[in-house]
Amino acid sequence: MSLRHGLLGLLAEGPASGYDLANRFQAALGTAWPAQHPRIYAELTRLATDNLIEVDSRGPRGRKAYRITDAGLAEVRHWLADVPVDHQFFAYVEALVRSGVTAGCGLDTYCPDAPITRGQMAAFLAKALGLQWPVPLSE
Repeated sequence: MSLRHGLLGLLAEGPASGYDLANRFQAALGTAWPAQHPRIYAELTRLATDNLIEVDSRGPRGRKAYRITDAGLAEVRHWLADVPVDHQFFAYVEALVRSGVTAGCGLDTYCPDAPITRGQMAAFLAKALGLQWPVPLSE
């Protein structure tokens, strides 16, 4: 899961400020995946630039509450539909994504039923096992 999709998922539950999102993120995933406030605020800025969220309200000291847009909801639905939670390999795909072994087969998609080549499998296993290669002979 990317920070982007994590924040969109939290905002799909309702409007929240960056501070509130950081606290909710910490409560839900803090031990497995800590996200510092600066990263969260930077991602909120990118999400707003991409029209996936917008400012819902402004409070004292520049506090902003954000809400998800229709485009943001569509993004979350697309992301969640790629590997449904009831898919037989969901837990495995999620574990590999969180560990950084795979970034997927496309833009935030994981294609759990797509065939792969032997080369792709070799690269995947090498990364998963932390194997280091000498400089290729062609260089």
